[in-house]
Amino acid sequence: MGLPHITTTAIARARDGTMWIGTRGGLTRYDGQRVRVFKQVQVDPHSLPDNYVRALIALPDGGVLVGTNVGGLARYDPQKGYFVRLKAMRGHIGSRIFGFTSDGAGGAYVASDGGVHRYLASSDAIDPMAESAIPSANGQHQGAFAVHRDPDGTLWAGCEQGLWVLRPGAHRFDPVPLAGNRLTGDVWAIMRDRRGQLWVGTGADGIFRSTGGGSQVSFRQDPMLAGNAPLIGHRTIRAILEDRQGRVWIGTDGMGIVLVDPSRPSAVTALRRIPANPFSLAGDTVRSLALDGNGGVWAATELGASRASRRDDAVLRIGSAMTNARLSLSDDNVRGILIDRRGRIWLGLSSGAIDQLDRDAGRVRHLTLNGHHSGQDIKALIDASDGSILVGARGLVAIDPITLAQHDVPIPELGGLPVISLAETGRHLLIGTYKGLYARDKATGRVTLYEHDPANPRSLPNNEVINIVVAGDGQVLVATPGGIGRLDVASGRFANYANRANDPDSLPQDYTASIVSAGRNLWVGTYGGVAFGQSTKSGWRFRAISEAHGLSGDNVASLVLDSRSRVWAASAGGISVIDPAARYVHAMSRRDGLTIRAFNQRAAARMTDGSLLFGSPTGLTVLQPETLLKRQREAEGANLIVSEAHVDGRRLPINSALRNPTLRLGRDGRTLRLGFALTDYDAPEEITYSYRLDGFDREWMEIPAGTPAGATYTNLPAGRYTLQLRAQVPGLAAQTITRPISGAGSRSADHHATDIDRGRPPMV
Repeated sequence: MGLPHITTTAIARARDGTMWIGTRGGLTRYDGQRVRVFKQVQVDPHSLPDNYVRALIALPDGGVLVGTNVGGLARYDPQKGYFVRLKAMRGHIGSRIFGFTSDGAGGAYVASDGGVHRYLASSDAIDPMAESAIPSANGQHQGAFAVHRDPDGTLWAGCEQGLWVLRPGAHRFDPVPLAGNRLTGDVWAIMRDRRGQLWVGTGADGIFRSTGGGSQVSFRQDPMLAGNAPLIGHRTIRAILEDRQGRVWIGTDGMGIVLVDPSRPSAVTALRRIPANPFSLAGDTVRSLALDGNGGVWAATELGASRASRRDDAVLRIGSAMTNARLSLSDDNVRGILIDRRGRIWLGLSSGAIDQLDRDAGRVRHLTLNGHHSGQDIKALIDASDGSILVGARGLVAIDPITLAQHDVPIPELGGLPVISLAETGRHLLIGTYKGLYARDKATGRVTLYEHDPANPRSLPNNEVINIVVAGDGQVLVATPGGIGRLDVASGRFANYANRANDPDSLPQDYTASIVSAGRNLWVGTYGGVAFGQSTKSGWRFRAISEAHGLSGDNVASLVLDSRSRVWAASAGGISVIDPAARYVHAMSRRDGLTIRAFNQRAAARMTDGSLLFGSPTGLTVLQPETLLKRQREAEGANLIVSEAHVDGRRLPINSALRNPTLRLGRDGRTLRLGFALTDYDAPEEITYSYRLDGFDREWMEIPAGTPAGATYTNLPAGRYTLQLRAQVPGLAAQTITRPISGAGSRSADHHATDIDRGRPPMV
């Protein structure tokens, strides 16, 4: 990200949606596209007063209040584009700033080594609040490490000697016991959650939580959050934050983040730095936490800033290197998936490995097939009618689902062929191989082989039987590289469906891998997209859904229906959802939590709770479709802002929090350069941008992917112009955000515009 120092110490989201990150070596503003660094300059009174930034809070006017280590307080003025160093109205204030809380009137209360003060926005100065100084045991005044204001005006302060409260109308702080009738030691973090409970983080005694709201409260401590709890380890609690889901994030000094779900008393988990995992927390010393507009949580650590996307478990990846070894797979390459009658998940892996995931027991059991099966990729598993799990390997293997005991199923006709698909009817066991389809009569043991005969259009369409599906009406359907076939077991004849040139009712491509029955209709995954087969008297009439309709990729590996009959397709480009009722197709993106772009053929399943499973070379992906699509309905528009402006290489200040900022170039300005961004941090690299200057550009000017969004104009004729900005956001909640001026008069509430006016002195 280009931070001025690796150790980050404070994070805040400004009104325009930009993220401000304090470090030990300066202050950074990040808009999702670009980084701007502010540092102390000795000869510039409008620079930072100190490079070590300890605390930040956003102000309603678009500015930011900055607390430093030895330089006191400064306010970033967005109208002027520089810092104003703040002074006390009278007396003295602390120079080391530890924290802020809003005062509800455009200013903030300040926690410093000199106590609790108040920044008054109306006078742009600091009230020391000397009359409310907090006494210490030795008669001196205490400094404050944390401060929090309730909506009713109650003010809480965390000090070296415990928690203190200043009630509305009172003139002095009173001590508040946390543990029985005694004060605890130092208090470093205070937060009121949406349930009205006050959370208090201490220096060594863990976290306390109030038993009710208001200022007349008592506190309790959960054993898992006590100072001696394994996840706390007597470390200082530096920050406490509640996310949009009501979960509480606790930043510790050396133990990472402790995540608490108050709705589930036992749901306390640790988020730590894992050096081998680039997606883990950057560092384990967490000094500050903040929410962005997407609901992501930012953490300031000693090794940089980290961001966690909305953690609602809508997308989960399970692989071979999980934090909890009990939940790790024996191999990442998931080739086959089965949900058995007891709801357990069976995964076919590489080299003869099979894993059984038992969610109720919270464990993964590992099994490796014996003998010549051990080198085979396991693609086919079924829950057989005799209660065993049948597995396709070099022939067939039966596994006891309880003991995991295994034995070969003797079928001499197979001759040790690799088995790649399996299905079962009431009478037959159907076995797919690379050399045809075998049907074994379960009563007599007689085996029939169906092969492709180029001279017989009613034979198997291709000898490679990738998938076998027994439809609800008992029809047997097979997917092959030569199309799909419908087998009449009684006659041994196939009715085949493939791509036919100039026939829009045929399959879009012959190579098929996945078939899903939907009543009398079909969904088929092909290498030419998804085909919907509508039942007719003569068979199926197909309609193709492809990348041109929004599919993430035409090379479709697997399909699965969710509980609302929506089709989820895994392809070479990711996962897409097709809603036949709403007639839309949306492709998932990284912002939805999907980081995998390649999936294995036919490796997909739906669990009884509605979860969808997809196998890939890099693990098992678990989706919660309703949660993902709920995000789509709740999608919020981020701010599309003009983040920076330069005229002839000279920076112009611009308050990007304003709805309609105006840039005036002046009479001599020749070259205008603007930078803009959508303050969306889920996957900013996926957002594409374009712009158009009305009266100058005929078409939208597209910005190449991966390039910071910006526009440059030279020698603009005198006059007024309207710059229109556009950001296109991918994913299940895909949207196009445009911010033009809607007219010379009023502008609609969701429009944003930048006027560029020639002929007057520069100003904002």
